[in-house]
Amino acid sequence: MEEKKIPDFIKNRLDVKCQSVYAFDAAVEMLKLPNDHILLSPETKVIIVTNFGTVVGEMVGPQEKGETISQMVINSFISSRNNIWADNESDKNVINNSSIVIVKNAKVTPFANPICSTNFEILCLFSDQIVGFSFGAAE
Repeated sequence: MEEKKIPDFIKNRLDVKCQSVYAFDAAVEMLKLPNDHILLSPETKVIIVTNFGTVVGEMVGPQEKGETISQMVINSFISSRNNIWADNESDKNVINNSSIVIVKNAKVTPFANPICSTNFEILCLFSDQIVGFSFGAAE
């Protein structure tokens, strides 16, 4: 799907939570690179803390291109969303303007029942659900 244009309110948006999570993920990935001093284990992942539990997986930037079905679905979703909003940009008031953090191979573990986790190939997590983040070896 060809994208008409990115609406200004999306293009000019800076979601501090999303940018912080992606920056933290980049820092963790850099510290996992092989060098003279092993700083972090290769199994180390970013752990996103939400109001319902934790989310662990691989962070995927929304601008990343890929040939996997999952990445094509995400890219199609973003293009469709932008096209819908571009058509209606001038006559709508935007509410709940939060970005999404895209997590590949996501494992969601609820606080209420940690034994009962759910796995998703791709999880789009709205940034308003993020309470904090950390890192650790994911099981």
